[in-house]
Parts: sequence; structure tokens; C-alpha cells
Amino acid sequence: MTGFVSVARSEDIKEGALSRVDVNGRPILITRVYGRLCVLSAICTHEDADLSKGELEDETVWCPLHASGFNIFTGAVTSPPAEEPLEVYEAREYDGKIAVSPIPRKS
Repeated sequence: MTGFVSVARSEDIKEGALSRVDVNGRPILITRVYGRLCVLSAICTHEDADLSKGELEDETVWCPLHASGFNIFTGAVTSPPAEEPLEVYEAREYDGKIAVSPIPRKS
């Protein structure tokens, strides 16, 4: 896939488990929710905490540092103190592999 970076095997990304991968030097959070791949920036926009060390509850990923909440599908802030949304990335799954675009989706 042109432009996409292979980051994981499909079997390694489990439902509800938060995983961190690097895409061209950028820390990326990847998980499955309701069977759907969700790929966002792995760094909280409030205090630069690693969201892969946070918690996933329903459709919200919670920052481990100050409990900012973000929608796992859209990156939107659902609970302060964060004010800025997370970048969201496109992912493709094929032949047992997952690839991620190195460029965030436009809002």
C-alpha cells in the first residue's frame, strides 16, 4: 500500500488493548473497539503523557496523568483538562497485517 507504513500483525492488536507503535518517528496509539481499528496520536495534548499507558472505557481513552478523555474514533476531547483533540490516522488491514498512514486525517 503506497504511503502506508506496516506497523503490526492483525493478531497482535486485540479488542480493547492499547498498543503503541511508531510511524515515521511518531508515537501512535492503536486498538480495536467493536472490531474496528482505531488509530490516534499516542501522546495526550494536555501534558504529553503516553496514552497507551492509560485506560480504555467504552469509546473513551483516558490519559494516565490527569485523566483527560478522548473519543477513540474521532480524537475529540470528552473530558478536560485537555482542550485540543488528538490526531486521527487512517489504517488498513490486509493479509494479516495492519498499515497506518503517516499523515493524520483532516478534520
